[in-house]
Amino acid sequence: GNGPPGEAVRIFREHLLEAGEILALGHADEEPAPSDLPAPVTSVETTDRLHPIRITEVTSVHPGTGERPYVITGEPLTITLHYTSAEPTTTASFVVEIRDNSSTVLLRTVSGDLGTQLDIPSGTGAVSFRYESFPFLDGIYDVSAGVEHRAGGQLYDWKEAAARVEVMNPTRTVGLVNLPVGVTLEVATAAGYSVPVATGQAVGLPVEP
Repeated sequence: GNGPPGEAVRIFREHLLEAGEILALGHADEEPAPSDLPAPVTSVETTDRLHPIRITEVTSVHPGTGERPYVITGEPLTITLHYTSAEPTTTASFVVEIRDNSSTVLLRTVSGDLGTQLDIPSGTGAVSFRYESFPFLDGIYDVSAGVEHRAGGQLYDWKEAAARVEVMNPTRTVGLVNLPVGVTLEVATAAGYSVPVATGQAVGLPVEP
């Protein structure tokens, strides 16, 4: 099709989840007895053999949480995935995607790609992703989150647009992200050397007085 890439990715994820639920019923050539059918997956707390972990909530925290609804460009941001697990596992990998208003993925972070093996016990818990400096400029960004098998190919759960992050940019930088940058003026001397005579301050968070 010619639809947006973000929509195609969403449909593919839904297909993976639906395929897993069908497989959980048994082999295609065997018609299971009604008593063997698993309960319908009607809430995030429900788990089954192919979906042992479910995301129950996604939250975000920044230095101004409780005082203002937005994070300031360059501030740290922590996104937390709350989950429930039916059994202990070391194969789970948690995923965070940040998208703009056109569903374009701006950032995708996978815990397994960071070389982190998570020993998940049964029960409830939370996994946090801390971004030391959130670089995006003014806007409202969707946060999607999920959990998959660390080896790939099996999606345990996925929550589309589970949270939103509002960003306020205090600088004059325009575009999508704020990259710290300095400006230096150099002049040539009679000896042929280039001597820096002025240096601009790096663009970033305002300096506190």
